[in-house]
Amino acid sequence: MVTILMATMALTGCTGGDDKQDTAETAADTETGDGGTDDTGGPGETGGPGETGGPGETGGPGETGGPGETGETGETGETGETGEIEDGSERPLQGYLELDRSGEWTFLRASFYDMSKYTITETWIDPLEDGESCGIVRRTADGVITTLSAGDVRFRAGGDEVTLAWGGGPTPDTGGASGEGYGEPTLEEEGYAVRYGEDYEADAVGDGFPAFSLSPAVRFPDAPVVVSAPPVAGSSRPEHSVADDLDVEWTGAAGVDPVTIVVYGQSGGESVELRCEVEDDGAFAVPAATLSQMSTGSATLEVIRYRTEGHDVAEDAWVTVRAQARERGRLELTP
Repeated sequence: MVTILMATMALTGCTGGDDKQDTAETAADTETGDGGTDDTGGPGETGGPGETGGPGETGGPGETGGPGETGETGETGETGETGEIEDGSERPLQGYLELDRSGEWTFLRASFYDMSKYTITETWIDPLEDGESCGIVRRTADGVITTLSAGDVRFRAGGDEVTLAWGGGPTPDTGGASGEGYGEPTLEEEGYAVRYGEDYEADAVGDGFPAFSLSPAVRFPDAPVVVSAPPVAGSSRPEHSVADDLDVEWTGAAGVDPVTIVVYGQSGGESVELRCEVEDDGAFAVPAATLSQMSTGSATLEVIRYRTEGHDVAEDAWVTVRAQARERGRLELTP
């Protein structure tokens, strides 16, 4: 087990090939109506004294007042809209598994953390509003994150099986030295081809992070992604004005899996992500109103077709599994 002091870390999105899954937040607002109050009836009247001149007759007891009517119960207030379903993102032990198809390679990744003393904050510079698909977010992190071993981790599909051994390489995004994490083998190096549209299983024998067996762990997207516009393939770096909509086109549109378009760049001297959650219909125009909030200069465009599943593996542990096919290239943003 190795403890690493982090200044910043993004466990979600896809940056530099060593990316983690987006952290889900839960939001629920509930208004409750005021309950009614019971009204109690007053006491009955007391009988008067008997007349004098011989012993007076004793007045009879007054009648006891009946119970007051019960007040009406106030109506229950409407329940506020609920955000994303609880996904275990607040649990202290977090595991991340990833099958990442980029170019001709499908990378397998595994990382496990104790995040009880670590926080990630998302600041939306341009938040998503109703009816919008794009926004700009900045992530910052603070605290200490502890890297854990889960022992050997296996990915399986059909007869294909690849094992990731602890100590096989540095843990992604922690700056750790060799031997602190898992390696990043590819399916192709192991002699396998990625299985589009099929389920993958995953398990771990357990160590500092609990053992788990996920069947299925996640289904791989149905098709690869090839960006046809703008022409970012290879070493090309097309220019684009931030004052104009950015028309993005991709092939292999299946219409089933969600697609994210990401522009990594700068805004106000800070690294940010412009993110668009769109339908997988092969084309989308990133609006100039959002793009214009990015600084000019070098940027990276990425189109990602993905599926993500969360798994409850222990009372204090959660594993997020992401399978994605993506293509990325460089842009030069101009005024």
